[in-house]
Amino acid sequence: LRPLLRILSKTHEYDDRFTENGQLWNDAEDDMTTRWSFAAAVLYALTVITSTGYDHVTPTTDPGRIFTVFFGLIGIPLMFITAADIGKFLSEIVIRSYAKLLEFWHFIASTVELLRTNMFDGEIDSVDSL
Repeated sequence: LRPLLRILSKTHEYDDRFTENGQLWNDAEDDMTTRWSFAAAVLYALTVITSTGYDHVTPTTDPGRIFTVFFGLIGIPLMFITAADIGKFLSEIVIRSYAKLLEFWHFIASTVELLRTNMFDGEIDSVDSL
């Protein structure tokens, strides 16, 4: 997951206030460049629905901003539902694993107790008789 996030963070970061020539600061909107790639769009969608809001890549048009609002209104609750389902799934795995571990420890304890009673009963009686 880290390599994917590293790639996404590299592809979405851009300095939209630098000119194409290099390091010259420019506030003119005509000189701003946006580099929407698939990876940048996926990262932007994830930041909207997870309500992280990195604000590196944003839509510049009004329809794009309106779409983002509706996308967030639908996507954020769905993301919370998905996160809750994932949490429930993981908690069930932990509970089942813990139950299996306890069952295993009870089996080991009963086996040790059975071995103790069967192996040492005769020896203890013979030691007591000495």
